[in-house]
Amino acid sequence: MPYIRIRKTSLAVDVVTGRSTRGVFVPIKRDRSGSAFNDQLHYLVYFNVLYPSVQARDQEKGRRVKYKLIEPDPWLIALAAIMWQGLIQGLTWDVIKASCLAALSKLRKKNLAPPKPPQRVDTRKKRLAADSRTQIGFSWTQYGHAGRPLREFFLGVKREFRKRSREERRQITSGRKKT
Repeated sequence: MPYIRIRKTSLAVDVVTGRSTRGVFVPIKRDRSGSAFNDQLHYLVYFNVLYPSVQARDQEKGRRVKYKLIEPDPWLIALAAIMWQGLIQGLTWDVIKASCLAALSKLRKKNLAPPKPPQRVDTRKKRLAADSRTQIGFSWTQYGHAGRPLREFFLGVKREFRKRSREERRQITSGRKKT
């Protein structure tokens, strides 16, 4: 059975066919009868990441729904294992984030993770800094067959700014206040 192997020291990811004693192994198929570490990670991702994100979206829309979500994908469990190992080792968030992004790109090359969503190219003039939206951290979105987002997960700092009105922009560019 194929596994995603995470090396504990370097947090590098490989796809292997068998298990050995070194590293953290996440089964690619839905066989969860492995170590207690994988079972706990599966439980944490399932109930502390996926359910709250779906429930928050439903609460915003005023829905009260009882549901059972599908199990998290193995690549998501592997990213959680990388984050956990990085935290245990005392690594900085930048190193953990770089390890997660490297693992995600390697898993995308092996077709185990969803492809990158297409990025829109903005040919208009640069906007003011206050008009932009800044995200720092790890963001994951699962897309359906129709191209719409099904699940979203964000870990990090989000900062949003609103767009200024014409009067506020005139005041900023002219440097004077209207009374």
